[in-house]
Amino acid sequence: MKRVLVVFAHPKRDSFNFFILKEIEKILYEKNVDYFVRDLYELNFDPVFRFEINSIDVLEEQDHIRKSDLIIFIYPIWWGSMPAILKGYIDRVFSYGFAYSINENQESVPLLNGKKSVIISTFGGEEKIYKELSLEQAIKKINQHVIFEFCGIDVCDQIFIYNVKDKNKEELQKKMDELKNKIEKILNDINELKIR
Repeated sequence: MKRVLVVFAHPKRDSFNFFILKEIEKILYEKNVDYFVRDLYELNFDPVFRFEINSIDVLEEQDHIRKSDLIIFIYPIWWGSMPAILKGYIDRVFSYGFAYSINENQESVPLLNGKKSVIISTFGGEEKIYKELSLEQAIKKINQHVIFEFCGIDVCDQIFIYNVKDKNKEELQKKMDELKNKIEKILNDINELKIR
């Protein structure tokens, strides 16, 4: 594996999302994986899409994506979707000519083939509510089909952790242990695919 890119979108350093980030970094470090973290709030990333050409901040993010085999996204679900700063990152960075193109038949052409992603999202609400209203399924479809597969990125897994605000430390640690096992398995599977 060349590199893992971690895109993090949560403003608080005492959040469970930040705890996830630090634990993911430990796993990558212990497995001797080359990785890079893009903390969008720390970077003060501008999420506002404009029709600018060759914006320095966008070119830098595209370079990180270009050099990575696996992209891990860590973010909370707010109002049924990703935070605005991450949506703006996707709007600006996954742009025409970099992430996708259009051929002579007016068909979309993915340009990021061969890359993989893992999406880790936390929820304040109960799992039951999101499943009963088919919101979980809607979020997964938008992430997988509308965004990443459109650009050629294979979504290895979408990991949802519910009701974070009401869980105690032991319950959160249990969820973290489950998450770590999943991430380690994905990393092992990707490395096995590379060897073959």
